[in-house]
Amino acid sequence: MASSSTAMRVTCGPIEDDLLTLQNIHVSQHVWNREDDRRLMARRAAPTRNGIEGVPHQIVPLLEQAGFGWIARLSYIKVSPGLLTALVERWRPETHTFHMPFGECTITLQDVGMLVGLPVDGEPVLTRNSANILGLALDFLGVVPPQSEMKGHRVKLSWLTTNFNDIADDINELHQLLPYARAWILRFLGGLLVPDRSSSYVSLSYGHGNDSQPFSVHHSHLFLQAVLLV
Repeated sequence: MASSSTAMRVTCGPIEDDLLTLQNIHVSQHVWNREDDRRLMARRAAPTRNGIEGVPHQIVPLLEQAGFGWIARLSYIKVSPGLLTALVERWRPETHTFHMPFGECTITLQDVGMLVGLPVDGEPVLTRNSANILGLALDFLGVVPPQSEMKGHRVKLSWLTTNFNDIADDINELHQLLPYARAWILRFLGGLLVPDRSSSYVSLSYGHGNDSQPFSVHHSHLFLQAVLLV
């Protein structure tokens, strides 16, 4: 019986592109193009590497009320660039799912809520543009950052660290502690949960609540939705 060989043609990406229409600009395309391997690095500027021990004890109860207690307790987690790169290559923005050899899977609101302990019910906290961002900063933090420390509606994380990292022993009134708690929440948002491309700024618009007032530190705001929507 004569044998014959048949050349196999391997197609890059999905067989049908009716749904997965972005393969030509997908990050995995470089694999098929035999380009150099690319490793992604996580952008973050964690406020502390010591978990709750690195947070001023005076504001820990306020962070607990805001639902950030578990986030504050997380120690510094080392991120594997190889694992991060592999997951991104499997992610399909068209369907918001990972395409794995065993099928599709995704991350739900409840999944992240279980991991980071942020509330999954309450009013969503979303960034909004404010015509009076300096007034918002004053209401929110009790002080207006210098223009050199701001870029549009964003403030430098380093400025928040310099001005709100440590709390003197004689500061114990609620109205005095709230700006510190809010600054630490901004640092968790901008440095860990929703960092921007620079990993050095955070939007003050997170303090712009649904009632047009800076959010108070309590558990009814849905920070987790803000994290997943970014």
